[in-house]
Amino acid sequence: MEQANIERCLKGMVDYEDIKHIIDVEWPEECFRCTNVVVGNPLSGKRNFNQWARKEDPQMEQGLSKICKQRYPEIQDINTDQGIAYMTTMTKYKNTEGEVQTNEKYIFKVESGETSEDLWNRLKLLKQEMEKKERYRVPIPKQESMEQEVVKKFAEAVFREFNIMVNIQTKK
Repeated sequence: MEQANIERCLKGMVDYEDIKHIIDVEWPEECFRCTNVVVGNPLSGKRNFNQWARKEDPQMEQGLSKICKQRYPEIQDINTDQGIAYMTTMTKYKNTEGEVQTNEKYIFKVESGETSEDLWNRLKLLKQEMEKKERYRVPIPKQESMEQEVVKKFAEAVFREFNIMVNIQTKK
């Protein structure tokens, strides 16, 4: 499918039924305006972080979940009954000019769900929260149960009209 056709499809995209028609089609790289794949640990960034709570790891004892829990132990107690919840951390520091700066970091905990439609709906919830909190950059850890290219397409469709940059984090 040509870039113009994909762009046209993405313009009016509202729900999961809309994306299903173009998800299996090859997208030219030019279609990805707000989505990148980044190698590395999403916890190393200065900004927001998203911890995807996986049903198969409720105690957060594996991989990135374990690292996140070690750094932010209180995240395990956050209730994700609504699919998404968050906590914030605030850091104050003096910059090189001696001015006190404040950095607020949101750590979103997102229930992963079991299907691609669940992922779509969680990304929509995440977008709403990002807009409310005026956050414009979001890392998303690689989803173990889904191909990276599908996650990238979903993220592009959800976030592209809202000037929110998405980094899909993958292992080194």
